[in-house]
Amino acid sequence: MSTVFNTSIAMFIPLGIGLSLILIIFRKSRLGPSLSLALAYGLGLGVLTLWMVFLTIVDIPFTVMTTGLPILAAMFTPAYICRKKTGLGTLLFIKQMPNDKRPLDLIVLLLLAYVTFYMMYVFWTALNIPVHVWDEIERVAFKAKIFYTQRSIMQLKYLPHPSYPVLIELAVTWLTLNLQSWNDQVIKIIIPFFFLFYSIIHFSFLKNFTNTRWALGGVALLAVSPLLIHHATMLYVDLPLMFYNCSAIILLLIWDMRKEDSYLFLASLFAGLASFTKVEGAFYFIIYFILLIFLLSDNTTYPLKKKVRSFVKFAIPCLTIFLFFFLYKAHAEITLVERAGYDFSLENLNRLPVIIEAFIRNLFLSGNWSIVWLILILSIVHIERIIKIKQVRLLLLCLLLYFGILFVIFLMTPIYYWISYDKAYGVLARLILHFYPISALLIILLNCPLSAKNATS
Repeated sequence: MSTVFNTSIAMFIPLGIGLSLILIIFRKSRLGPSLSLALAYGLGLGVLTLWMVFLTIVDIPFTVMTTGLPILAAMFTPAYICRKKTGLGTLLFIKQMPNDKRPLDLIVLLLLAYVTFYMMYVFWTALNIPVHVWDEIERVAFKAKIFYTQRSIMQLKYLPHPSYPVLIELAVTWLTLNLQSWNDQVIKIIIPFFFLFYSIIHFSFLKNFTNTRWALGGVALLAVSPLLIHHATMLYVDLPLMFYNCSAIILLLIWDMRKEDSYLFLASLFAGLASFTKVEGAFYFIIYFILLIFLLSDNTTYPLKKKVRSFVKFAIPCLTIFLFFFLYKAHAEITLVERAGYDFSLENLNRLPVIIEAFIRNLFLSGNWSIVWLILILSIVHIERIIKIKQVRLLLLCLLLYFGILFVIFLMTPIYYWISYDKAYGVLARLILHFYPISALLIILLNCPLSAKNATS
């Protein structure tokens, strides 16, 4: 019973931090309760773990009192003031969401049952199977246990892969501080919640364009991926990176639709936290900035000065988060990046057939994604949707940029050798997982009946 109580407290405090920040950021606009909770989870964990890095810098050991409570108290007071100013209705509904007053039909009930089953499966599996895979042990659990016993991350430079970001490792450390002992099963609960809350964000975005049936279908498309479900039950960092990465993209698109800088600022925070989750998160800055440039260039209502200001508003928070941990590593004399070894020789063009084959096999023949990528290819025949809906064009742009970045990395670095033989296709699959939900969004937007309000760009 004490384990359940302590785990609940450990999860409640990051949620409280995140909700307080959501209230502060969205003090002039309205955000629904489920979406607020979903965004708060990732935001709260991110702020809490960054605070733990700061505690190490100022030589304050990790405890429940020094870690969670000060940051929660610091956020609660301004959040309470903002709540009073904006009124009790601030978190009660999503202003722009179209009304869907049709009664629940059989398809909706079946989709809901399908999604609920997989949610229950993910939580049950995560909490009943302890960490046992090598990457779970060496990449996350081992580091988190050292951080817990040492009450800081001072030993990071002596641990495996010291240059890697540590958001999930510190989140596990925070949970263990509350449990007051190590538990190889309970510590995994962090990951299923990332899956649950991303599903809410995914659903909420689609509801802006269509009805409940199709929005639930978009969530169901997430669950049809065996690889995504597998990662949702394990203490890997790829699914949390998927959460931050795809949420940042969605928030940028919502900002473009609603022209409220709260979404832009939150998108920047999520982009920065992606870089604090896994190394690849920093590479994805390229996509975020290119997407933002496209959004700003397409905006005919903003003067140039306001466009520059919007770009700076996005750039500063995400780069600050990235540089904060980067500079900490420099201060602690930790290797800043693990050497990948870039090679720009023309001989690398010989890798092209192998790289193309690896992508084809992983996307269409591996069983990692069911037939989702094939459905997406077939859906692209709806050219009129691509022309008509701005968000579809932008999501396709993001997808092409993601594949392009991976393609260049494999072409120019030794990481190529991880996909150049049959047993190593897991590496590519984990990279694709980071942006897999974009395919589900596109399938729904290319095939669904559109609401009148958001049917055109």
